[in-house]
Amino acid sequence: MNDIFPLLLKFLFTRVVTGLVIPTSQGRLPCVSETDISASGNRRGIGRLAVVGDSMLPTLSDGDWLLVHWRKLSSRQLRAIERKGFGIIVVVEQESRPGLLQIKRATSVKGDLIWVLGDNPSASTDSRHFGPLKHREIIGYFLFRYKKVKS
Repeated sequence: MNDIFPLLLKFLFTRVVTGLVIPTSQGRLPCVSETDISASGNRRGIGRLAVVGDSMLPTLSDGDWLLVHWRKLSSRQLRAIERKGFGIIVVVEQESRPGLLQIKRATSVKGDLIWVLGDNPSASTDSRHFGPLKHREIIGYFLFRYKKVKS
């Protein structure tokens, strides 16, 4: 049964979602530091991301892989954050730093502005440093985490 999961993921990524892998000279996905993440392909539908860094510990660890939905937060999700302070893990691309993706937790909403924080405050650069984000700077949200199977 353990052998089927990696095959299923490979099938999903190669058959259902196209353009997921960005070839590099190292033969792997490019990653940046501080729990910034590297998008593996286009930004439509479902994608996968590699976590690098410690800013989301203990929730997400360096080396984790994530499936994300490349989509803005729905008004229902925004209301849940607003009402309960319910933190949804989101993918952030700041207008001031295009191309740099980060994963953070959306913790509060005020109008069109969203406050995001890392789960590990001592290792995170987040809204405490760069202020609240505009709604359009949230480009996706977390679905689930998995560990890459070693062959």
